Amino acid sequence: MMTQQEHGMDSVSLESADGFLDSLETSLCHSIDTAQHRVVITQAKENLEMVRELQRRLVLDHALLRLVPSQAAASAVGDVMRDFERRVVDSVEAVDRLAEQLVSRYADDEELEQSSQEYLKQAETLSRGFFGRIKSASLYRLAGEHAMRRSANLAEMIRIRSVIDGKRAALIDGQRKIMGLIEEFIEKGLKLAKPVEAIAAQDDGHGL
Repeated sequence: MMTQQEHGMDSVSLESADGFLDSLETSLCHSIDTAQHRVVITQAKENLEMVRELQRRLVLDHALLRLVPSQAAASAVGDVMRDFERRVVDSVEAVDRLAEQLVSRYADDEELEQSSQEYLKQAETLSRGFFGRIKSASLYRLAGEHAMRRSANLAEMIRIRSVIDGKRAALIDGQRKIMGLIEEFIEKGLKLAKPVEAIAAQDDGHGL
Protein backbone atom coordinates (compact mmCIF):
# COMPACT_ATOMS: atom_id res chain seq x y z
CA MET A 1 0.00 0.00 0.00
CA MET A 2 1.30 3.48 -0.83
CA THR A 3 1.89 5.75 2.13
CA GLN A 4 0.72 9.36 2.35
CA GLN A 5 4.38 10.42 2.11
CA GLU A 6 4.75 8.56 -1.21
CA HIS A 7 1.67 10.33 -2.48
CA GLY A 8 2.96 13.73 -1.36
CA MET A 9 5.53 14.21 -4.12
CA ASP A 10 3.05 13.40 -6.86
CA SER A 11 0.35 15.57 -5.31
CA VAL A 12 2.59 18.64 -5.49
CA SER A 13 1.94 19.02 -9.20
CA LEU A 14 -1.81 18.99 -8.70
CA GLU A 15 -1.60 21.48 -5.86
CA SER A 16 0.72 23.81 -7.79
CA ALA A 17 -1.55 23.63 -10.83
CA ASP A 18 -4.52 24.38 -8.60
CA GLY A 19 -2.63 27.33 -7.10
CA PHE A 20 -1.80 28.64 -10.55
CA LEU A 21 -5.45 28.40 -11.57
CA ASP A 22 -6.45 30.27 -8.40
CA SER A 23 -4.10 33.15 -9.23
CA LEU A 24 -5.23 33.05 -12.85
CA GLU A 25 -8.86 33.27 -11.73
CA THR A 26 -8.04 36.35 -9.64
CA SER A 27 -6.25 37.96 -12.59
CA LEU A 28 -9.18 37.29 -14.93
CA CYS A 29 -11.68 38.74 -12.44
CA HIS A 30 -9.52 41.87 -12.29
CA SER A 31 -9.44 42.06 -16.10
CA ILE A 32 -13.23 41.87 -16.24
CA ASP A 33 -13.51 44.72 -13.72
CA THR A 34 -10.94 47.00 -15.39
CA ALA A 35 -11.09 46.22 -19.13
CA GLN A 36 -12.22 49.01 -21.43
CA HIS A 37 -13.12 47.09 -24.59
CA ARG A 38 -16.06 44.70 -24.77
CA VAL A 39 -13.95 42.12 -26.63
CA VAL A 40 -11.42 41.98 -23.78
CA ILE A 41 -14.25 41.65 -21.25
CA THR A 42 -15.90 38.88 -23.26
CA GLN A 43 -12.65 36.94 -23.66
CA ALA A 44 -11.81 37.34 -19.97
CA LYS A 45 -15.24 36.02 -19.00
CA GLU A 46 -14.86 33.03 -21.33
CA ASN A 47 -11.36 32.35 -19.98
CA LEU A 48 -12.70 32.60 -16.43
CA GLU A 49 -15.43 30.08 -17.21
CA MET A 50 -12.84 27.71 -18.67
CA VAL A 51 -10.50 28.09 -15.68
CA ARG A 52 -13.29 27.41 -13.19
CA GLU A 53 -14.28 24.29 -15.12
CA LEU A 54 -10.65 23.12 -15.02
CA GLN A 55 -10.57 23.78 -11.28
CA ARG A 56 -13.65 21.61 -10.74
CA ARG A 57 -12.14 18.80 -12.78
CA LEU A 58 -8.79 19.19 -11.02
CA VAL A 59 -10.43 18.49 -7.66
CA LEU A 60 -11.60 15.13 -9.01
CA ASP A 61 -8.18 14.42 -10.54
CA HIS A 62 -6.57 15.14 -7.18
CA ALA A 63 -8.91 12.76 -5.37
CA LEU A 64 -8.40 10.01 -7.96
CA LEU A 65 -4.61 10.36 -7.89
CA ARG A 66 -4.61 9.52 -4.17
CA LEU A 67 -6.21 6.18 -5.08
CA VAL A 68 -3.42 5.15 -7.46
CA PRO A 69 -1.81 2.18 -5.64
CA SER A 70 1.50 2.30 -7.54
CA GLN A 71 4.10 4.93 -6.73
CA ALA A 72 5.54 4.67 -10.25
CA ALA A 73 2.09 5.08 -11.77
CA ALA A 74 1.30 8.05 -9.54
CA SER A 75 4.64 9.62 -10.49
CA ALA A 76 3.85 9.14 -14.18
CA VAL A 77 0.48 10.81 -13.73
CA GLY A 78 2.20 13.63 -11.83
CA ASP A 79 4.48 14.17 -14.84
CA VAL A 80 1.44 14.35 -17.09
CA MET A 81 -0.16 16.88 -14.74
CA ARG A 82 2.95 19.07 -14.81
CA ASP A 83 2.92 19.00 -18.60
CA PHE A 84 -0.78 19.86 -18.54
CA GLU A 85 -0.10 22.79 -16.22
CA ARG A 86 2.40 24.18 -18.74
CA ARG A 87 -0.19 23.74 -21.47
CA VAL A 88 -2.70 25.73 -19.43
CA VAL A 89 -0.18 28.55 -19.02
CA ASP A 90 0.76 28.58 -22.72
CA SER A 91 -2.84 28.34 -23.92
CA VAL A 92 -4.16 31.13 -21.70
CA GLU A 93 -1.27 33.40 -22.72
CA ALA A 94 -1.93 32.56 -26.37
CA VAL A 95 -5.64 33.33 -25.94
CA ASP A 96 -4.72 36.69 -24.37
CA ARG A 97 -2.58 37.54 -27.39
CA LEU A 98 -5.35 36.47 -29.74
CA ALA A 99 -7.82 38.59 -27.79
CA GLU A 100 -5.56 41.61 -28.35
CA GLN A 101 -5.60 40.84 -32.07
CA LEU A 102 -9.39 40.68 -31.95
CA VAL A 103 -9.55 44.09 -30.29
CA SER A 104 -7.39 45.51 -33.08
CA ARG A 105 -9.56 43.83 -35.71
CA TYR A 106 -12.74 45.18 -34.15
CA ALA A 107 -11.26 48.68 -34.19
CA ASP A 108 -10.36 48.25 -37.87
CA ASP A 109 -13.87 46.98 -38.62
CA GLU A 110 -15.50 49.99 -36.98
CA GLU A 111 -13.21 52.36 -38.89
CA LEU A 112 -13.80 50.61 -42.23
CA GLU A 113 -17.56 50.54 -41.70
CA GLN A 114 -17.62 54.24 -40.84
CA SER A 115 -15.44 55.28 -43.80
CA SER A 116 -17.39 53.09 -46.24
CA GLN A 117 -20.68 54.61 -45.14
CA GLU A 118 -19.20 58.11 -45.36
CA TYR A 119 -17.97 57.50 -48.92
CA LEU A 120 -21.39 56.17 -49.91
CA LYS A 121 -23.12 59.17 -48.37
CA GLN A 122 -20.84 61.61 -50.21
CA ALA A 123 -21.20 59.72 -53.47
CA GLU A 124 -24.99 59.72 -53.27
CA THR A 125 -24.99 63.47 -52.59
CA LEU A 126 -22.65 64.23 -55.51
CA SER A 127 -24.46 61.93 -57.94
CA ARG A 128 -27.51 64.18 -57.77
CA GLY A 129 -25.60 66.92 -59.60
CA PHE A 130 -24.57 66.68 -63.25
CA PHE A 131 -20.93 67.66 -62.68
CA GLY A 132 -20.57 65.52 -59.57
CA ARG A 133 -21.17 62.17 -61.22
CA ILE A 134 -17.54 61.62 -62.19
CA LYS A 135 -16.32 62.31 -58.65
CA SER A 136 -19.13 60.22 -57.17
CA ALA A 137 -17.93 57.23 -59.22
CA SER A 138 -14.54 57.52 -57.52
CA LEU A 139 -16.20 57.65 -54.11
CA TYR A 140 -18.33 54.61 -54.90
CA ARG A 141 -15.14 52.77 -55.85
CA LEU A 142 -13.50 53.73 -52.55
CA ALA A 143 -16.60 52.60 -50.64
CA GLY A 144 -16.44 49.26 -52.45
CA GLU A 145 -12.75 48.83 -51.66
CA HIS A 146 -13.36 49.53 -47.98
CA ALA A 147 -16.26 47.06 -47.98
CA MET A 148 -13.95 44.37 -49.42
CA ARG A 149 -11.30 45.14 -46.81
CA ARG A 150 -13.96 44.88 -44.13
CA SER A 151 -15.03 41.46 -45.44
CA ALA A 152 -11.43 40.25 -45.29
CA ASN A 153 -11.10 41.68 -41.78
CA LEU A 154 -14.27 39.92 -40.62
CA ALA A 155 -12.98 36.63 -42.07
CA GLU A 156 -9.78 37.05 -40.05
CA MET A 157 -11.81 37.77 -36.91
CA ILE A 158 -13.74 34.54 -37.44
CA ARG A 159 -10.45 32.66 -37.89
CA ILE A 160 -9.03 34.09 -34.67
CA ARG A 161 -12.17 33.13 -32.75
CA SER A 162 -11.91 29.63 -34.19
CA VAL A 163 -8.31 29.33 -32.96
CA ILE A 164 -9.35 30.54 -29.50
CA ASP A 165 -12.19 28.01 -29.34
CA GLY A 166 -9.79 25.28 -30.50
CA LYS A 167 -7.30 26.05 -27.73
CA ARG A 168 -10.04 25.94 -25.10
CA ALA A 169 -11.36 22.64 -26.47
CA ALA A 170 -7.83 21.20 -26.46
CA LEU A 171 -7.42 22.05 -22.77
CA ILE A 172 -10.68 20.35 -21.82
CA ASP A 173 -9.79 17.33 -23.97
CA GLY A 174 -6.35 17.15 -22.36
CA GLN A 175 -7.88 17.14 -18.90
CA ARG A 176 -10.26 14.34 -19.88
CA LYS A 177 -7.31 12.27 -21.13
CA ILE A 178 -5.52 12.82 -17.82
CA MET A 179 -8.59 11.60 -15.92
CA GLY A 180 -8.73 8.56 -18.19
CA LEU A 181 -5.04 7.86 -17.51
CA ILE A 182 -5.56 8.10 -13.75
CA GLU A 183 -8.57 5.79 -13.88
CA GLU A 184 -6.59 3.31 -16.00
CA PHE A 185 -3.75 3.24 -13.46
CA ILE A 186 -6.24 2.80 -10.61
CA GLU A 187 -7.92 -0.12 -12.37
CA LYS A 188 -4.60 -1.83 -13.12
CA GLY A 189 -3.37 -1.24 -9.59
CA LEU A 190 -6.48 -2.74 -8.04
CA LYS A 191 -6.17 -5.82 -10.26
CA LEU A 192 -2.57 -6.29 -9.13
CA ALA A 193 -3.56 -5.77 -5.50
CA LYS A 194 -6.14 -8.59 -5.50
CA PRO A 195 -3.64 -11.49 -5.91
CA VAL A 196 -1.46 -9.99 -3.18
CA GLU A 197 -4.44 -9.78 -0.83
CA ALA A 198 -5.38 -13.38 -1.65
CA ILE A 199 -1.86 -14.62 -0.88
CA ALA A 200 -1.84 -12.66 2.37
CA ALA A 201 -5.18 -14.20 3.35
CA GLN A 202 -3.84 -17.70 2.63
CA ASP A 203 -0.75 -17.03 4.75
CA ASP A 204 -2.96 -15.88 7.61
CA GLY A 205 -5.04 -19.04 7.27
CA HIS A 206 -1.99 -21.30 7.42
CA GLY A 207 -0.74 -19.37 10.40
CA LEU A 208 -3.91 -20.23 12.29
